[in-house]
Amino acid sequence: MSLILNPTVAEDALPEFAAPAEETTVAPEEIAVPALGTVEGRPLIRTQERCGADFPVKIFAPGSGAAMGRSCDLGSGGMGFYAPIPLALDEEVHLHFTLPHSRIAFGIAGKVRDISGYRYGVEFEGLTQSEAAELQRIVRLLGVKE
Repeated sequence: MSLILNPTVAEDALPEFAAPAEETTVAPEEIAVPALGTVEGRPLIRTQERCGADFPVKIFAPGSGAAMGRSCDLGSGGMGFYAPIPLALDEEVHLHFTLPHSRIAFGIAGKVRDISGYRYGVEFEGLTQSEAAELQRIVRLLGVKE
């Protein structure tokens, strides 16, 4: 998602189109981009589309060891999965999986960004160009979740 700002500056406000500056005081929280939801008061804003996906995932977490889980959605920037281990927000994990319709075995680092029971949302970190391209290809192939 990109934000394009118009650098045009009007030196004098036109009274029929703009209110004087002292009348337009707005609190920063009123201008902020609305979040799709929050977890423990932190806004969640998804930057990549997700599609439904169901494949096995092996999760390696520093405090919990390794566990097998199951994916529930996938995007080019992250994925959701169910796993029977306790993970914390911002915890670093390593995920190993092979995508449907792909021959590439992924070993990707990520950070936990969402928790709902034993369902976790992870944002990928340090993707190579070939990994990112393959993820985008599979996400397009599986279709974007409505």
